[in-house]
Amino acid sequence: MPASPRRLLTSVTALSIAGLLLGSLTASPAVAQPAVPEPAPSIEPSVTGLQPDRFIVKFRDMAQTSSADRIDTFDATGELGIVVEEVRPTGDGGVIVEATEDLTVNQVSEVIATLEAQADVEYAEVDQFAKPAAATNDTYSNWQWNLFEAQGGMRVPDAWKTATGAGITVAVIDTGSTPHSDLARNSIPGWDFITDTATSVDGDGRDADPNDPGDSCEGGPSSWHGTHVAGIIGAEANNAKGVAGVAYNSKVQHIRAVGACGGWSSDIAPAIIWAAGGPVAGVPTNPTPARVINLSLAGEGLCSTTYQNAINYAVDRGTVVVAAAGNGSSPAMFASPANCQNVIAVGATGREGSQAPYSNYGEEIDVSAPGGDSYTGYESAIISTDNAGHQVQGEEMYELKQGTSMAAPHVAGTAALMLSANMQLTPAQLEQTMKDTARSLPGACSGGCGTGIVDAAAAVVAAAPARPDVVSATPTVSGNSRVGSTLRAVPGTWTPAPVNLAYQWLRDGQAISGASAITHVVTTADTGKKLSVRVTGTKAGYDSATQTSAPTAAVTDPANDVVAPTPTITNGDTAQVGEELTARVGTWLPAPVTLTYQWLRSGSAISGATGATYTPVPADLGKTLTLRVTGKSSVMPSTARTSTATKAVLPGALSAVQPTVSGFAAIGYTLTAKPGTWAAGTTVTYQWLRDGANISGANSVTYRLVAADATKRLSVKATGTKAGYTTVSSTSAQTDTVPTPFKDVPVGTQFHREMSWMAAEGISTGWTEKNGTKTYRPLTTVNRDAMAAFMYRMAGSPAYTPPAKSPFADVSTKQEFYKEMAWLASRGISTGWTAKNGTRTYRALEPVNRDAMAAFMYRLAGSPQFTAPAKSPFADISPKQQFYKEMSWLASTGISTGWTSGSTKTYRALTPVNRDAMAAFMYRFAAKF
Repeated sequence: MPASPRRLLTSVTALSIAGLLLGSLTASPAVAQPAVPEPAPSIEPSVTGLQPDRFIVKFRDMAQTSSADRIDTFDATGELGIVVEEVRPTGDGGVIVEATEDLTVNQVSEVIATLEAQADVEYAEVDQFAKPAAATNDTYSNWQWNLFEAQGGMRVPDAWKTATGAGITVAVIDTGSTPHSDLARNSIPGWDFITDTATSVDGDGRDADPNDPGDSCEGGPSSWHGTHVAGIIGAEANNAKGVAGVAYNSKVQHIRAVGACGGWSSDIAPAIIWAAGGPVAGVPTNPTPARVINLSLAGEGLCSTTYQNAINYAVDRGTVVVAAAGNGSSPAMFASPANCQNVIAVGATGREGSQAPYSNYGEEIDVSAPGGDSYTGYESAIISTDNAGHQVQGEEMYELKQGTSMAAPHVAGTAALMLSANMQLTPAQLEQTMKDTARSLPGACSGGCGTGIVDAAAAVVAAAPARPDVVSATPTVSGNSRVGSTLRAVPGTWTPAPVNLAYQWLRDGQAISGASAITHVVTTADTGKKLSVRVTGTKAGYDSATQTSAPTAAVTDPANDVVAPTPTITNGDTAQVGEELTARVGTWLPAPVTLTYQWLRSGSAISGATGATYTPVPADLGKTLTLRVTGKSSVMPSTARTSTATKAVLPGALSAVQPTVSGFAAIGYTLTAKPGTWAAGTTVTYQWLRDGANISGANSVTYRLVAADATKRLSVKATGTKAGYTTVSSTSAQTDTVPTPFKDVPVGTQFHREMSWMAAEGISTGWTEKNGTKTYRPLTTVNRDAMAAFMYRMAGSPAYTPPAKSPFADVSTKQEFYKEMAWLASRGISTGWTAKNGTRTYRALEPVNRDAMAAFMYRLAGSPQFTAPAKSPFADISPKQQFYKEMSWLASTGISTGWTSGSTKTYRALTPVNRDAMAAFMYRFAAKF
């Protein structure tokens, strides 16, 4: 038998911070070794592959179930590709069946679901094979009452069936670590956060070595506290030595923040942040952040801001923080950090399940856990990893200790198990689940022990993600419920695919023996009954689901009935002219039946309306329509059925089309309405509008503008009418404003359209004579100042502020059209003339010659890229002549065509430009640029 552990008992947590310093540990003398109890047998489910895969199947009425019926039931597993054979009856209404081959866990679940889906089966389950359960082979496992005893333990072995802590790192912020073979495999690199060398006693400050050199205070023994706490959490299991940690497959990260005589919160708080993966100045980021932090330490006073901020940081990053409540037998409200927010504060209980006499208490306590109570016997303390050294490290060993410092790592280990089962848990969810599943103390509690002793098994089960359900669909039945017809189950979409589906046909809700295929042939036994199908979906790893279709109509026998349904009319409530109506005649039986149709208007037959569809015509307006269907077959005499009447037929809906207007909107010109494409048979009429108001008598497709239209905008309204349809109208967009006509430019005058356009565009306003009429003076030459005004307006009258000093010596800033001439100069459209003394003149009142006009327009167009032809397009212009390029460009654009005499074209470059010709030039220019 292995050596018994050294039984060093502490009357405190092993750490007690007071005034920011840790107190010393007290030890009791060693006592005799107790006998190590042997593990008791227990019942476990059989393991696939070690024993035959057998099932117990309980029938609803064994006495009425024949062997042939049972064979039919067992054959249902064939759809899974699995054969099961009957072995023997159980003697209590069931039978044993056995698979002919080894099954996977998923296949076992599928067989059970398929058998339970059979109508005659009450239940099916695995025939379990019992054997002694294998306990962990750790030397002192039987001393770990805290893990398994019903009275004071935490049911940890049951939790191990679901999770062992794999994948979870637990940070132990404590005195650091000592070498121990039971911890080596599960320990990962940590950090030493002690800055004060008097406290660290390792000769340096913060570094990467969390080794515990001893925390001897004033000559007392070292506690090796961090090693003991770490073993409770993560000591290796099944290694034939020592003890098993609560989360024996978790990783333990030793973080040293407590040294000789205690530790400072200024070291402990950064250790919390670093453990959670947060930044700490001068320390590299933790490469393996912890999901759980254990704080088996306590100080007197309220929670400090430093502690609370560090804890909040860790919790916000998803790290669970567990803190010992303290061993003062006093209210935990004065024990820090257990009294901080967002921690799981842990009180201690003894082996009998009572509150430990040293444990702090109060509403701050969230849960309790085994901390040991040596007053009821030395073996009632907590055994864990330790060191044999007195003040400095010695050999590894195992020790019995007690305190809330021992209770806290039980909770930290349980948190690791829960996270291993479900890594998506938040700290708040984990804490609430742990509290909700804790069991009431079987012993006494005074002052508040939280929600009870942590039940590791219940907590892990509650934390594990719920087994998902197969997502089912409501099946439907296709086919006719007629004797001799084949019905087919349409299961719908079941997910996640693939899902194994089993079928059971029902007659008036009762299972039909042997009807377990996807199809069912309707028999005479079904006559007068309603049939439905029950579909059960199974999938490994999911809970099965069952859905039943809606029942069919009562089954009929074609030998007995004739079916002549009443027809219906689609859209009968909204029948209107032009919208097709369709007959729904239903199924006439026995097939085949020849059907004929007759539509009726207010009860009278409509000539030619003998199809399955009918489109109402104007004659139907305000009338009701019905459909008479007549069926006839070799066994059915001529039988007629008439539908319910529609509502009175409404006018059809005619779609309006917006017209457009073509033509030039100037007095004396004719506009034409373009109606667009209306429905066939539609009559379109017109009404011309002046500024939106009707023009009396203007009802033709064309309209000739009169003097009253000046300064107005015109449009046309098209109205469509069709027999049996509602009348609709649509109005065109308005024309541009009709210009006021010039008295001296009658219709028919050369360039009349162009001069009217000038007025409509606001480029030229003409002159208002004394009698109020407006004139254009078409044959008057255009001076250079007026040319500037024309071009400025044609450019859109851009925003421009003329300079305070005129760019031209002969143009005053107060002169008419000064802004326009200055703008022309600013754009480089006109450079004027430069005198010998350097001054520039514009010669505003000189007429514009045709060659200069060409230059102005070329520059207004942006001086586009153009190569003048080697041969002049005009007989009177030389290629070497000033503005030759600009005049050639004007001809190439079609803005000027010159004069043609026989085969000769002339341009008359030095001829002044008249106002009518200028209107033509600008009209053409605007059409191109």
